[in-house]
Amino acid sequence: MALVWEGKPRLIHLPAALAEEARRRVQLHGRFQELEARILQINLRRLLRKKQVLRSQDGAL
Repeated sequence: MALVWEGKPRLIHLPAALAEEARRRVQLHGRFQELEARILQINLRRLLRKKQVLRSQDGAL
């Protein structure tokens, strides 16, 4: 298994019995990162919309 540890690439040899579990966890981490990115995009859009509303309200006064 190849990974980056403390900023340096590393190669770790896993026993076959642990390889499938490691693959599963890597896939889960990838899914988590995808969902996290989606949530951050949603939150950014909400923040920008809120700022636009506040600016339009300030201009109406």
